[in-house]
Amino acid sequence: MNVENTWDWKTHQPILNLMLTEFHPELVVELGMGYNSTPLFIKYNPKELICIENDEGWFKALITIFPFKENHHTFLHNTPDEKKISDLCYRENLEYYIQLRSRIEKKENTPKLLFVDNYGCLRLLSILVLGTAFDIIIHHDSQPGGSLVYTEYFDKFREDYDCYLLKTSKNWTSCLIHKQLECNPDQLYEKIMPIITDFCLDNDISVNQMYLERQ
Repeated sequence: MNVENTWDWKTHQPILNLMLTEFHPELVVELGMGYNSTPLFIKYNPKELICIENDEGWFKALITIFPFKENHHTFLHNTPDEKKISDLCYRENLEYYIQLRSRIEKKENTPKLLFVDNYGCLRLLSILVLGTAFDIIIHHDSQPGGSLVYTEYFDKFREDYDCYLLKTSKNWTSCLIHKQLECNPDQLYEKIMPIITDFCLDNDISVNQMYLERQ
């Protein structure tokens, strides 16, 4: 897998940093490993980190590069190229996520954070099956025309979660926060602004190209 290290590949970083520092999740599950998210989770070092990757070549490369610790667990969820997903493969993936949810629900670490940046064809399935087992759900590429548009699942979670979008001129990131966490929107807006400013400075873009919006 060849990935260009341009800023649109890492537009999820400000909201990830905010959720990690604001709510201190003890369990983080990452669906889709990468240079712009996995090192961030390793540095944060929750009580338990679970990283799951679909691409075998990418998985083998990253597990030799990143400095995982004993409380970090990496798994290959090997599945065909997303353009070749069949009905049989869909059922197998459904069963995989059902079993993963069962494992997550048995874990006492809380809050729990789910980051979704895996194969595009698996994102809706993984969010719908796993979502309510987590206190925070973050999904990259949720803009119109992205791999999965936020409108396809927001309404299914609104009753129990506050829904936000980190909008940019390129890739958007959705964030769902369980209402039990008693999230204050004004405080989130205030706290994310310096994070956005730093991100824009580091990537040489205008701060006007990124903002958080409650849905």
